[in-house]
Amino acid sequence: MIDRVDLQDKIREYADGLIIDQIGETEISLFTSKAKNIVEYAFDEYINEQYQLYLNRVQPEKLAEYSSFTDGYVSQMKKWVTEHGISLARVELYNPQELVQIQETPESEDTPKKKDNTPLFIALGGTALAAGVLLLPNVISLPACIATITPIAAIAIEIIALGLAYRAYKKRSTEQNTKVEPEIVSSEERKETFEDDLEVLKYRLIKEIWLQLDSWLDTAVAASDSLINNYVS
Repeated sequence: MIDRVDLQDKIREYADGLIIDQIGETEISLFTSKAKNIVEYAFDEYINEQYQLYLNRVQPEKLAEYSSFTDGYVSQMKKWVTEHGISLARVELYNPQELVQIQETPESEDTPKKKDNTPLFIALGGTALAAGVLLLPNVISLPACIATITPIAAIAIEIIALGLAYRAYKKRSTEQNTKVEPEIVSSEERKETFEDDLEVLKYRLIKEIWLQLDSWLDTAVAASDSLINNYVS
């Protein structure tokens, strides 16, 4: 059997490695890939366990077919996994460091001015998502290679924006060596606030990822059961 609680625990444990100082596109991509691999590896083990479990229950005349290396149960299920692999949202941003470098860009008369209490927005193929974590002097349009904004992609982008926001805040604070002006950051300026925000976003990301992984497992197990029934009935 597949211990889904254990799988969730492993995914959460890996998510602990996502920290505010280093969070970015690469780290999010590695995390989603790791979550996917954890589930795929567990199902691969499940296939082998099911094969052994039903080996003595298969109809004698179907045993050779069931055990076939080329088109038996195991081979067919591995082919099924290849054809119905887990697909999680992939986030790719163009020049995300613009958010960090913007502090070094001098303002001109043509530079859009920020209104007080205006949250940072990131333009995503016509859809604007409020990052809600950093107020920059300028409004930045940052395109993303995403055809459809899924819940996973939206949360991932919020996390990336949060990491960039923290690094911009930290850089500005270090350069000035003074308390950062209120208009540069949101009401709470301490690192702990960014970390708390990250934990909330990580919880949401894990939840959305697990919904997809859990659904995929349901479908995969059903495919396995259906195939086994062909040999035992």
